[in-house]
Amino acid sequence: MTTRSSARAGNPDARMSLADHLREFRKRLILAAIGIAIGMVAGWFLYTPVFEALQRPVLEAAERDDALVTVNFAGVATALDMQIKMSLLIGVIVSAPWWLYQLWAFVAPGLKSTERRYTVGFLAAAIPLFFGGVLFGWWVFPRAITILTGFTPDGAANFLDAQTFMTFAMRLILAFGIAFVFPVVMVALTWTGIVQARTWLRGWRWAVFIIFLAAAILTPTPDAVTMLFMAVPMVALYFAAVGVGLLRERVSRRRRAKAAAAPATAAPADAGSTDPAQHQDPS
Repeated sequence: MTTRSSARAGNPDARMSLADHLREFRKRLILAAIGIAIGMVAGWFLYTPVFEALQRPVLEAAERDDALVTVNFAGVATALDMQIKMSLLIGVIVSAPWWLYQLWAFVAPGLKSTERRYTVGFLAAAIPLFFGGVLFGWWVFPRAITILTGFTPDGAANFLDAQTFMTFAMRLILAFGIAFVFPVVMVALTWTGIVQARTWLRGWRWAVFIIFLAAAILTPTPDAVTMLFMAVPMVALYFAAVGVGLLRERVSRRRRAKAAAAPATAAPADAGSTDPAQHQDPS
């Protein structure tokens, strides 16, 4: 039976066939699903405090405007159904370090052996950025609620469907988390040489357009303010990722230049050296 280490020894670049890729994808998908399922158990117990925190902006809006604004459970089984869905979304968030690792572990076999050391750097950047995006989305959410409930006419009631409301909240928060991870993917593609930093830089106009388009799709609110809350940080992170890639390429060019110059500088010293045996007296 061939072990993984022996296979790596005979195949240092870990080239895989299509069938191997599919098996690896299935393996990583199953492992990611197991991690999310475990996170879903934690989400079941976190449901109540999370729901109360997400409901707070609605209650504050109702008190501020002296209006009837409330989260409404329309059916008998709605509360249970919503708790299951919310537990799943919370599980996706809390298990992010695990499925982000599985994502990189699926890509890593296609990299050269010298490139697999970037695993720690990828996770060290992707995990904080994901949770930073989640926290930013958590900060944006009550402001979005304030804007949307502000359109309720005086004397009118606003009964927010519970499932629609919670799906809106978690989709917004999760969208921010995923959006903030994309610059790390850009840096990874640049460092592994798949895409050059100048390519990202030349396409910045298209990138800004796509970012604003994605922000308009991912943010489930019709207002432009929420879209800007997502698009502006993404544009800033995009150019930061381009800057990191350009810096990386500049350092790599300098190293290659030094490596190429090293034999040239060593040659004159070797040419000028004398062999003591050549100057020995024949006598």
